[in-house]
Amino acid sequence: MKQRNCLLDIFKLLLSFFVVFIHTGLLSYVSYGIFIKDIVFRLAVPFFFVCSGYYFSKNESKSKKYFKKLIIPYVILSPIYTLVSKFLFNYNFSFIKSEFVRFIFGCPQNIMWYSGTLFLTLVILKKIKLKKVLISSILISLILYVIGLSFTTYNWILILHYPKLSSFFSKIFLSNRNILFVGFLFTSIGYYMGKYLKNTKDTQKQIVALIISFIFLVLEVCIVKSHIDLVIEHDFYFSHIVLIPTLFLIISNISIDFKYDTRIFRDLSSFVYYFHFLIIYLFIYLNDYKNIKSEFFQGVHYLKFSFAVLLFTLAIGILLLGVRKRRLKCKQ
Repeated sequence: MKQRNCLLDIFKLLLSFFVVFIHTGLLSYVSYGIFIKDIVFRLAVPFFFVCSGYYFSKNESKSKKYFKKLIIPYVILSPIYTLVSKFLFNYNFSFIKSEFVRFIFGCPQNIMWYSGTLFLTLVILKKIKLKKVLISSILISLILYVIGLSFTTYNWILILHYPKLSSFFSKIFLSNRNILFVGFLFTSIGYYMGKYLKNTKDTQKQIVALIISFIFLVLEVCIVKSHIDLVIEHDFYFSHIVLIPTLFLIISNISIDFKYDTRIFRDLSSFVYYFHFLIIYLFIYLNDYKNIKSEFFQGVHYLKFSFAVLLFTLAIGILLLGVRKRRLKCKQ
């Protein structure tokens, strides 16, 4: 791809909206909510991993810049989220201690797990020089992905048939949101496509793969919904392995010309992802501690609350990005 993919920038911003809607609980408490959330909204994070891996492979010479953009917000925001969580939810010291350990391994229990996981994955991929080693790594991570799904999305199978194994996994792993079970697989797939996949424009086969994997995703969500009482976490699915990379290839091959620089959408998507939870915490604080019974929290749909958080975050993001742009112009 010689020119900047404008559609991809816009799509990433849309996906960041989906992340906000997941965390604000939009449509979570209606019967059809799980279908919208798991089929549409949950495409976001694995897509971000694939996209990052792909473009990292194209710009490995700028790896230091990539690492800096990931590690700085991770080091700053992850402790902030941990401390705010302790204040709002009155967690004890053991929570802080466990979060520090998880922070070191790039998988804190907040949204910054994505940055930590992506950073560690890109560092590893930078060290892999041989194609065979990369393929072997992807296959191993595929096995680990299946294991991760076994104690999260498909934990109901273990509970019903292998309860001791389910108990074993739950004691060792709090989540599959880390480099071991999720991050490395999707990032390395994107990295492989960017580095070794020559024919990325076979649109017909890609559309067929997209449709088939999408149908399987719908079926998976239907199955999980029928056992939802036994499932605590259902962020990822088997279908994502094919659906997400295929979706990325299709979108990346669509060329649309825009008069304006769409990097603002890319930057906004990052800002929305990193900072929207601080806005959510602000609303929680105002509601619970300042006794402001906002109508944003009323109703099972959480429509007003979700869009209030989104618009508030976007407004701050646009303002700060505008200030940054002016400073850069002044330096020039």
